[in-house]
Amino acid sequence: MDLAYCRVSTTAQDLARQIDAMRDAGVAEEHLYVDKRTGANMDREGLTALLGFARPGDRINVLTLDRLGRNMRETLNLVHNLTERGIFLRTLGDKERPPLLQALRRGGLGADQPARPRRRAPLTCCA
Repeated sequence: MDLAYCRVSTTAQDLARQIDAMRDAGVAEEHLYVDKRTGANMDREGLTALLGFARPGDRINVLTLDRLGRNMRETLNLVHNLTERGIFLRTLGDKERPPLLQALRRGGLGADQPARPRRRAPLTCCA
């Protein structure tokens, strides 16, 4: 089952962009879990409800990994716990591979082989 988690840091911020992305990804309204509070700690009502509802084989969708938490260690621990429970994670907005995803791949979470560094094409300049 597709589930989704959306979070903004303050009540003054708007969740609409994240919620629209989840709807576009096919997540049903009743499977959206939201929080309007800082990601500084993992004690958030929406996140707690989502983690209590998710079952093995479910997939949790987030716009970007930073919506799960601000702290890399806590976010890595959460992703590890989800993996141990057989719950998948999908990010919808991370176009480039952020350092956290690279760390997850090097740690063997969600990858069969370690990540290889990407080589960028040389810059060309017109004179």
